[in-house]
Amino acid sequence: MVYVLSSNLSVERHVGWLEGDCPTGIALCHKGLWRTNFRGKDLSCAVFTGSNLKGANFSDANLSFADFRKTNLTGANFDGANLEGTLFCGACLKEANFENANFCRTDFRKADLTNTNIKKENVSDCDLTKAVLVGTDLGQKDSRMSFYLMESKGEITLMVCEEDRHYVLLTITKKGTLRREKDIPAHLGFALDSEGRIVLLN
Repeated sequence: MVYVLSSNLSVERHVGWLEGDCPTGIALCHKGLWRTNFRGKDLSCAVFTGSNLKGANFSDANLSFADFRKTNLTGANFDGANLEGTLFCGACLKEANFENANFCRTDFRKADLTNTNIKKENVSDCDLTKAVLVGTDLGQKDSRMSFYLMESKGEITLMVCEEDRHYVLLTITKKGTLRREKDIPAHLGFALDSEGRIVLLN
């Protein structure tokens, strides 16, 4: 069952409702919910499409299969959140905090992850196709490695630096397609699957 909040509810009623239990599958589309505290809430299957959630706190929340497509989540806090199957397609996630979050089949296609951190030793099957990764901290276990982006002649290249050696992982071409480089060492914790999705490994 999907619960829909009427658009004429006041901010005070929103706050009062959030202090109780959130029904799963609730729809909060195109709402102004900036800096709202969802800490520890069960928001599985919730729909936030097109909402302004700038600075919202989702720490320790259950967001499995929630829909954040085209949502403003600038500076949002997802520390410890369950993000299994969560949709962030086209979302603005600049400077968001994903420390200790549980990633599993999380969809970041075309999301803006500028200056975010997705530090997690077990990042399972995240789809980062055409995502903006400028300044993104991918948080690999080996502190000697660092990831960075280079732009040249309209193409964007994702690279990794390990001590004094630099490896090209993939290139986003002018046409928006992904080109995986050959002979990438397995220990770098990176792969591109058969569907063109970026997969970060243990």
